[in-house]
Amino acid sequence: MKKILFILLFSPVLSFAQEVDTVKVKSHDVYCIMNVAPKLTGSKVEVSVDFGQETKLFVQRLKDENGNKIEFNSIVGALNYMARKGWMFANSYVLGAPGTSTVYYVMRRKIID
Repeated sequence: MKKILFILLFSPVLSFAQEVDTVKVKSHDVYCIMNVAPKLTGSKVEVSVDFGQETKLFVQRLKDENGNKIEFNSIVGALNYMARKGWMFANSYVLGAPGTSTVYYVMRRKIID
């Protein structure tokens, strides 16, 4: 009986004493701001993205591997594209007066160091 009681009392301690080799992965989040606006010439939307780079005279449009501007049918198409590239929706906000307001989407992606 004493042996069983001894085993029951110390078996949890023994199980916590085991150690498994683990690798700590360092990562951090990066953010971008996506602005989606309707095109003046049709029903598609134009997407500009601010990755925190130095601003130029014109806004930074999303481009494909060949350097061509990417057009989207809707805001959801742009959000799905960013999700396929590893970005997650973090927040959104509106700036401007009614009728001329602009919606900005804050996107987040985890980068492993």
